[in-house]
Amino acid sequence: MNEFVREAAKRNGIIIEEKKTGKKKHMSISMKLKRAKTYQKQQEIMSEWAEEWQKDMENTLLKLRRAAMRDDHGEVMHMIDQIKGMSDKRFTGLENAIRIVSDPDRGLEDAENKIE
Repeated sequence: MNEFVREAAKRNGIIIEEKKTGKKKHMSISMKLKRAKTYQKQQEIMSEWAEEWQKDMENTLLKLRRAAMRDDHGEVMHMIDQIKGMSDKRFTGLENAIRIVSDPDRGLEDAENKIE
């Protein structure tokens, strides 16, 4: 995509660029939960993950809606494929997260009741 097209897409809200604050290593929800030591951290991880899922879905649906308004059938099909891929990935993550948080042998601490 050339710079002119990119700038026009930004102005029209088709491309939303977020500020990048250095490299951020992506870690699966399963790995994050396995590293959590407290119930509070586990809840924070799950909440952030759900917020990201919602943000990704809303962003993709917005792109789908814009493509439909332009009668861009190729882009509509691409966005449908994006939603399918995103949903498959997230539902797999959800299954893994449920398995991890419901493990009775997992030893988590309650940070609020922790005596220091």
